Amino acid sequence: MGVLACCLGRRFLFSEEKLPEVPPQPLWSYGFGCSSKCGSVSAPVWRPSLLSAFSLWIAERQTDLMGPFPQSNFCVNLAKKKVGGIRIAGQRCAHMIKQVTGDILLSNAQAIAHGIAPNDHFNSGLALTLRQDWPALYKDFRHYLHTAHPKVGDLWVWTRADGRRVINLFTQEPAPNEHAHPGKASYHNLNLSLRELHRFVETEKISSLALPRLATGVGGLEWDQVEPLIQQHLGSLKIPIYVYTTYHKGLKAVEEGK
Repeated sequence: MGVLACCLGRRFLFSEEKLPEVPPQPLWSYGFGCSSKCGSVSAPVWRPSLLSAFSLWIAERQTDLMGPFPQSNFCVNLAKKKVGGIRIAGQRCAHMIKQVTGDILLSNAQAIAHGIAPNDHFNSGLALTLRQDWPALYKDFRHYLHTAHPKVGDLWVWTRADGRRVINLFTQEPAPNEHAHPGKASYHNLNLSLRELHRFVETEKISSLALPRLATGVGGLEWDQVEPLIQQHLGSLKIPIYVYTTYHKGLKAVEEGK
């Protein structure tokens, strides 16, 4: 198995491009001891452990692991863990996700995503700010509720006149009646919504995305449980993603990588 992991890891990890000549390094120096049957390689840049890379390929059935990965951006943890009762297979390579502080409404991202309830009143948290700044959003949402019956785990998208999108994720339980407050969010609902968000971003070819600490305010979830789910579902997207960890009204965040 060790030889197989070594050889296949080498096959999928190292590109065919001509690399600068450097003294050959044994494969074990990259984090995994391999049989001499695989030989040695020359590596002018850092590459992740062959064991981790091959295991990631097996776990996610991905074969596009070619080329170098900066060490600070490569995150692999295949030890299975549970988040809110949801079993996830560690982290993906979430090097396009950046945490920023500022006013998310001033983001240059093509789309902003946030969590609400299926029959939300937009009267608290980020939803209230969106309702105050973009009243047409809430008006269109109320009209949508008269024509559809959204469920938790789904999403509804509102498009501004300039083409930017606001993606409303139904992470919270609906209010029992029109006059009651919506329920709290759940990790199950968030997991479903993030899956739908990933699908929407890919289908609509969204070029960049901004979101708050989803479902951790009014929703009541814990950030240390929410963050792994965001990485699990959005980490493989090849677009800049900005997580607004702290809200500062009127302050434009520094968003790089657009």
